[in-house]
Amino acid sequence: MTMKFAILLFAFVAILSITTVDAGTKRRIPVHTQIEDASNNLGFRIGRGIYDITGPTTDVGLMGYAMFDQIGAGLMSRLRARAFIFEGPSRVDNKTINRVVFVSTDSCMIFRSVKQQVVAKLQTMYGKLYGEENVILSGEHTHSGPAGFSYYLLYDLSSRGFQPENFQVIVDGIVNAIKKAHDSMTKGGRVLINKGELLEANINRSPTAYTANPSEEKAKYKYDVDKEMTLIRLEDEKGKELGAISWFAVHGTSMNNTNLLISPDNKGYAAYLFEKSKNGNAMPGHGEWVGAFAQANEGDVSPNTRGPKCPDGTPCETVHSTCGGRTEGCIASGPGKDDFESMQIIGDKQFQKAKELYESAKQVSSVSVDYSFRFIDMQNTTVDAKWNADGKPGKTCIAALGDSFAGGTTDGPGDFTFTQGVNTTTANPYWNLLTSFIFPPNHEEIKCQEPKPILLNVGRFRIPAQWVSDILPIQIARIGDLVIVAVPGEFTTMSGRRLRNTVMDTLKSLGAADENTHVVIAGLSNDYSHYIATKEEYSFQRYEGASTIFGPHTLAAYQQEFSKLAVHMTKGTKPEGPYFYPADLSGSTIHLPFTFDFDLHPLGSPYGTVLRDVAGNKSRGDVISVVFQGSNLRRNYRIQDTFVRIERKDNGTWKTVRTDADFDNKLKFSNNALRESQITVEWYPDQDTPVGDYRITFFGTSKSIGGDLTDYVGTSSTFRLN
Repeated sequence: MTMKFAILLFAFVAILSITTVDAGTKRRIPVHTQIEDASNNLGFRIGRGIYDITGPTTDVGLMGYAMFDQIGAGLMSRLRARAFIFEGPSRVDNKTINRVVFVSTDSCMIFRSVKQQVVAKLQTMYGKLYGEENVILSGEHTHSGPAGFSYYLLYDLSSRGFQPENFQVIVDGIVNAIKKAHDSMTKGGRVLINKGELLEANINRSPTAYTANPSEEKAKYKYDVDKEMTLIRLEDEKGKELGAISWFAVHGTSMNNTNLLISPDNKGYAAYLFEKSKNGNAMPGHGEWVGAFAQANEGDVSPNTRGPKCPDGTPCETVHSTCGGRTEGCIASGPGKDDFESMQIIGDKQFQKAKELYESAKQVSSVSVDYSFRFIDMQNTTVDAKWNADGKPGKTCIAALGDSFAGGTTDGPGDFTFTQGVNTTTANPYWNLLTSFIFPPNHEEIKCQEPKPILLNVGRFRIPAQWVSDILPIQIARIGDLVIVAVPGEFTTMSGRRLRNTVMDTLKSLGAADENTHVVIAGLSNDYSHYIATKEEYSFQRYEGASTIFGPHTLAAYQQEFSKLAVHMTKGTKPEGPYFYPADLSGSTIHLPFTFDFDLHPLGSPYGTVLRDVAGNKSRGDVISVVFQGSNLRRNYRIQDTFVRIERKDNGTWKTVRTDADFDNKLKFSNNALRESQITVEWYPDQDTPVGDYRITFFGTSKSIGGDLTDYVGTSSTFRLN
């Protein structure tokens, strides 16, 4: 996530002038008891479900680049939650039947706020069958989804604060996806697994930091990013195909920070292609077969495979990623002619590899389901000497962001004089002095974070609310031969490798892993705490190191705690105390409501009027567009429905062939100072689109000055596609 310091400072001053609220307090509670199901079936039972989580598409900041001017203005494709439930006997005691839920969402990440409310709703519906311990929520990391769904202030600054409508859509969508999975549980089933190398789909965006890792460690790996995709294929007891989940490390930043359309980016496009290939004529998001492209250790991994260049086409300076000493011009690009085509190419590569792995997957060698979970205080974790290369004990720090955080990345550069690779306080003396008045770190905090020059002391600062997470969830789940390590942040390539190795080594030491065992990182799961770089990468202080908020021992702390968790999962024991639980911050959010929130239309042009019609006959490859008199798209999100239908006449009957969930059409919104809105629908029919008579229909809802909502429809004239 990229955040510009000027935005932070502006937002801080503006919000502070409005209100001050209680940030909540920590409390300790006992760890929940193991959740059991009364089933005595010793085989896998599997459920899957998919549901719409597309919230506001207009007048909302997009989550990921954190730019105030990146305000949603339409829709590229709908966002989904894809849920999977696995039930089977424990490896510890096969009389105990466990369930694990894994959900991949088309969101930038998962925050504690979402997990908290999802679990609360599930327990209202199902009692203790689903809880913190056995539900994993993982964001696939698109940077083109709506923001404002965190209780932590830092992540809501670019979205006018907390956005309750968007938050509720995400929570309800995840719950409904899990409900669909719950209702579709099979009597039995199989899990098949495979892995393989996917090339030309990712690069390391901080290669100079990666080189700081030990030579003998780097020599073990062919590439400076993980090229391996791991996939599981799901079938019922009769061999019916149910779905698939794949894990592959690549950022959701194919769409750059100038994009204003809501999009699930490359992983969402891959899922769209896979589901479309399996679900026949079903509309996107409504088929029985569900395919998720989940995130892994993508911290330093970019989809922009052409790498960074300066505006004149020359290479950027490599250490600081600058052009002429500034970051703004050093921007990486993908393999396509523009970011949309690049998104399609990277998404298609993931789909093609997943399809290949899917067809040749082998059944797991054992049928079992286990899990373990706990919260840890990441601002106060002591790390044993065995986890540090220098053989000395360490400790995590009060959360802080460094100067290079404001320098951004080559996927989304920063502003002003900030650059990456700054590990001294002399580089930005003015900014460091200014922020020392707002976020003053003490000597101990400065020493703990060295060599990071502290820009924003976000862990200590609690005005007007808590800025970042501190009590964090860690979780491991095992489904046969697959071990899912759910991490609450963005692990870099080498950090992820070390953590996977730690978990694998721990399992092997217990006789619980062999050549059939696969360990995957499920990134951005259950909560978010920025980045986790290796200690060596941290010393380099590029963006990922500067965003490793708990200091240089962060990775070692995770290795230590996940190793313990793997032991507890394998032995069926409870994690030892003390038991921490994050504060409930639901009452400390800040939201700036819209003023003059209503729609108007010009006299003589009621809502739905065609302002610019499709002109004449069209051919495949043309851009076909129609403009309607419209209203703000926030009035009705049309969950599990569509704003757009592209219809083809078939024997005198209009049949829907495309919706706004398809990637070959775009919905664009604009308005003027008088609150009058225009809706543009663009369709890009490819060479496989059947010839025939077509029309484009838009469905909208307007809001009167008095607050009344009224649905309306606009339809283009019929046109011929040749």
